[in-house]
Order: sequence, then C-alpha cells, then structure tokens
Amino acid sequence: MINENIVREIIRNTRFKFLIGRGEYFGSEAERKVYDTLFEAGLEWLYSYVLGKPKPKVVYCNNLHFLRKAKNKMDIHLHHTVVADALRDAIMLRPDEYLAFKKDNNFDKLIETEFNTPFLCMEGIRFDLFDTISVMLYQWEKSSFNLAGFLREVMVYTVYKSTHHYDAYSKNIDENFVIDEESLLHARNLCNAEVFHMFFGEDVVYALRYPYYQSSWRTKMTTLTNGSGGESSFNTLRPRFYWPYGPKIYASDTQLLPNWIFDEYMQEGYFRKIMDINDFDIRDGIVAMIRIDKGDRALYDFICREVGDECLAAYYYLWLTDSKAKRDDVFLNAIVGLLAKGEGDRKLVDFIEAGFGKEEIVEYYMRYFKIEKVWELFA
Repeated sequence: MINENIVREIIRNTRFKFLIGRGEYFGSEAERKVYDTLFEAGLEWLYSYVLGKPKPKVVYCNNLHFLRKAKNKMDIHLHHTVVADALRDAIMLRPDEYLAFKKDNNFDKLIETEFNTPFLCMEGIRFDLFDTISVMLYQWEKSSFNLAGFLREVMVYTVYKSTHHYDAYSKNIDENFVIDEESLLHARNLCNAEVFHMFFGEDVVYALRYPYYQSSWRTKMTTLTNGSGGESSFNTLRPRFYWPYGPKIYASDTQLLPNWIFDEYMQEGYFRKIMDINDFDIRDGIVAMIRIDKGDRALYDFICREVGDECLAAYYYLWLTDSKAKRDDVFLNAIVGLLAKGEGDRKLVDFIEAGFGKEEIVEYYMRYFKIEKVWELFA
C-alpha cells in the first residue's frame, strides 16, 4: 500500500488542476474564452475519435429555452449512457487492470474526504449537488450528458494515474499504466470548463452553462462551497438553483421538490396538496417551513381556513406537528371520520372505548376536541 500522506498530497495537487471549487471561477471574459476553446477541442476529440462523428457546431446557452425548439431534433443515438461508456473505454485501456490496482491501493474514501475538505484557498467540492439537477435534466432529455458529474470521475482517474506514476518512479520500474494519458487530458478539457451539461442535437451541441446556486444570487454553482450556503429551499423559499430567465429548481440536499410548494405558497387549495403528498419527508419539510416562516398560530389558522372546521383543523395540526399523534394515526383517523359525519360527543367516546379500548386515545379526544376554543390548547 502506498503511503497515505503521499496520496493525500497527490489529491490536493489534482484539485489545483481543476477549476471547480476555487471560489471565483473565471476572472474575465477572455479567460472564459480560453476554457471554451479547450472545451471545444475536447468536444472535437469526443466526436471524431471516440464517437466517430464529424465535429458539431457549439451553441452556448445560459438557460434551457433552446429545448422548446430543439426537442424533436436531438440525436437519439447519443444517449447519456452511451457517451459515458465511450468516454470510460477511451480513458481506461484495460479496465480489469485498473480495478485491480484500485483494489490493491484503494483510496476512494480518502479521495472523498479530501474533495469535501477546504484546502488552502480552495473550498470543499459539493459533488452531491450535481446529482439532483443531472437527474432532472436526463428526465427532460436523454440525448445529453452531464459534464459536471463526469468531472468527478476524471478527477479520480487523474489521482490514480498520478499515484501509479509515483509508485512506479519510487520502485524504479517502467510505467505502463492502464489509463490513457492523452484521452484523460482531452476528457479533462471537456469537463474542466464552465459547461454544466451538453445536449446532443443532430449537428449541434448545446452547451448549458452552470446554474446559479442558493448561497448567493450572484454565485454560480461552480463555486460549490461546503460552508457558504447550502440551505435547502425549505428554509429559504427561494429556488436552490436557477438559470437566468429559468428554469428555477427547488431542492433539498437529497431530492428535487415540486415547484408548487413555493409558487403556490399558502394559497387556496395548498393544504389539500400537502395532504396528498406521499413522501412524508417532503410533507414534514413543508410544515416545518410554514412554522418557521409564519409561526404555529398561522399554521393552525391556515388549516382552519382550508378545512372550515376547528375540530378538524386541530386534528390535522396535531397530526402534522405532534409525533404522538402520528403514532396513533389509525385511531385519530377514525375519530375524524366520525367528526366529519357530525356524530355527537357521547357516541364518539363510546366508539373509541368500545372499538379500540385505548385510554390514551380518549385522553387525546378529551384534551383536543372537547374544549370550546381549540386555540387555547396552543396558547
């Protein structure tokens, strides 16, 4: 096993070779053009030498409006899995030997730690943020490829290539590694630019720039910092990611969120949509957002307006905010069913005692549904 401290230094030096995570991504428009030129060179390599196709025209895009016109003019043969496999085949000359080297010198956990740890002037790299958006983009158009996501693979290949080079040098043996250095350089040029995602038209590639990130309205996602921001849309009521003039993408750390959660915030019919959500994590997030933004009393009043009954509102409020009420969901649902039918108090208590025999349920009923002014409970 190669010394871990040596590998750690190799990882840090590798990070300096890539733009992602450096804070300010581009210093000037002239600098951007330099990297655009490298990107186009990498794209020509991808088409000519990997895919066996003529070099396409490149159109740089700051939003996804082009999809409206180009949707039916995509190259159906360039599915993102096909492109990914072709790139890996070009970079890894002998995959079995590469995997064998990784097995003997497995530094994946160290790589993950170092990528996510601030180092000198560089911030940690939030590769996890790529996944949420790339999944969405692939759903919209499968004839595309997420360069930001593949960038991580290119960085990992670079680390293992340098590690093997050091190992061969220290043992004074000829280096004959399984990573093709020229292909790796082309792949780096392709991914190491301000192009987040490529869409493959029949004779054109639409190069989508990076979106803006929640940490600041002026911060491009290319900064991807661990510490400055990273709040979910639940906490901010603003889109987690966006491109100028759309689309806006609302998301938590782990998943996309429906736009209506924020676009229709507390409007008529909003409560019914909350209750129709099958994902309890999203439902809990919405409730927590309302409580933080408006307060508990406003949440109760909002539910009361939506359902038109204080008893039902009290039930739903408790069900959404009280873990004990959630554990007794089956019993409370039966109670609400009777309340909705206008059953009398005595009949309701008899039903609870006869049907379930749970004293704690009776206590819930007496405590929450018997009082005249429901809100006194929360005062």
